[in-house]
Amino acid sequence: AIELLNQYGCKNNIDLRLNIDKDNIDCIEPIFDAFHDKVKIIYIGLLRPYGNNSCHTDACISENDFQINYRTQVLPILKKYGMANNTLNVGKQHPCGMNRKNTFVIDPFLDVYKCENFLGDKSHAIGHISDGQLQTYPEYYKQVAWTPFNDKCNKCALLPACAGSCPHLCFMEN
Repeated sequence: AIELLNQYGCKNNIDLRLNIDKDNIDCIEPIFDAFHDKVKIIYIGLLRPYGNNSCHTDACISENDFQINYRTQVLPILKKYGMANNTLNVGKQHPCGMNRKNTFVIDPFLDVYKCENFLGDKSHAIGHISDGQLQTYPEYYKQVAWTPFNDKCNKCALLPACAGSCPHLCFMEN
């Protein structure tokens, strides 16, 4: 998918989130090496233990655990490939993709999702890339039309700070 996007001159529109956990943190440098010149930025995502990731709770790395035990391992790799900045490129670099019009997560099989927590759950795939085009499924319209905001959220003084919570969790609840 990244190669295809590069063929269309979209390099500066590609942010590559690299989900890390205790099982794969030692394997991240080859990914940086392979993709650093094909994307605008590679950033580290710490998986939360919910969604399709809930069965791997023991492998998840919390923010505190990352800062204490893994930051010094990751920082030299980020610096080597020009991806380190003041925030260390950890966590979301933009508002959640589920709430953004042209943000997608593409798996190795070219199935397309709006949220990384849906990866592998084909019932929540919004489409598939075929012949270089996104072929959308009905789920696309369901997710794109969905909004996390209801009357309760819209009246809350804390809404700007929480942005309606995690869209994946809200979507799954209602």
